Amino acid sequence: MTRIISLDMSDNNFSGSIPPELFSLKTLQRLDLSMNGIGGKLSGDIKKLKNLQELGLGWNLIGGEIPPEIGSLTELRILSLKQNKFSGSIPSLIHLTKLSTVDLEENSMSFEIPTWLFGLEKLENLRLGGNKLQWNKNGSVFAQFQLTYLSLKSCGLEGNIPDWLKNQTALRFLDLRMNRLQGSFPIWLAHLKIYNILLSDNRLSGSLPPSLFQSQNLYLLALSRNNFSGQIPDTIGESSIIVLTLSENNFSGSVPKSISKIYGLRLLDLSKNRFSGEFPRFYVDYRVESFLMFLDISSNEFTGDVPTSFGLHIMMLSMSQNNFSVSSPEYSHL
Repeated sequence: MTRIISLDMSDNNFSGSIPPELFSLKTLQRLDLSMNGIGGKLSGDIKKLKNLQELGLGWNLIGGEIPPEIGSLTELRILSLKQNKFSGSIPSLIHLTKLSTVDLEENSMSFEIPTWLFGLEKLENLRLGGNKLQWNKNGSVFAQFQLTYLSLKSCGLEGNIPDWLKNQTALRFLDLRMNRLQGSFPIWLAHLKIYNILLSDNRLSGSLPPSLFQSQNLYLLALSRNNFSGQIPDTIGESSIIVLTLSENNFSGSVPKSISKIYGLRLLDLSKNRFSGEFPRFYVDYRVESFLMFLDISSNEFTGDVPTSFGLHIMMLSMSQNNFSVSSPEYSHL
């Protein structure tokens, strides 16, 4: 097949290693072998595919180190090696100036995030989660790219959320879950037009900035299992959040009544905090409908009557371990 441009053999049951004959297909621009059972190592002969623009080997069993020869594929735009058994460090990709996607998630790699990575001007999607990483400690860095998607989840990262992210004005998805990040929620992060912010399972502390909930772009905010404290800002009612998880922190005080005004809110988890007072009503009458489906306010200090108004769409409701009164409510709207 001397003229083949695209070869897609993904989502099959292939096993064994990548046959060396594939590396003789010099016209190949796209190679997708993802979602198979391919093992062995990735040969340095990958360098023969000079015209390769997309390489997809994700969801396989390929191990060993990523061969440095991959850094000679100057036409490469998409590099996806996620969920394999690659180890060692990331080879230099400094000459791959057309790269828009680097996905190495869920491997067994260990490296310091290299300085050259910040010089890839076309990079938009960076996914390194599920490896063992360290921030670059050689001083401040300036990213020449504008990311839309960044995942560094479960990497063992320590320290503060890095300042270089404040210039990522195109960022729409940020996943820094399951690390050891410290410090407060950055004000600049609240001002970015991000759709999804996932910071759960860290060591972040302090209160949440009111401007965070004034964004009309934020749809998912996951901050569970940190050390956040203080009250939920009254601006919560101005948000467009669909999923909000604040469980297992040190939040206190009353929950603003305006939270019931969030039109699209589907999932709300406030469990295992120190919230008190009466819980807001989510269903007033048939002219003010709530689309809330999942609510967990268990293990707090809420008082007053057991709340009975959540709307017609509620599917999961947990209110245990509070101080609600013992009167028998009628759940007329459930």
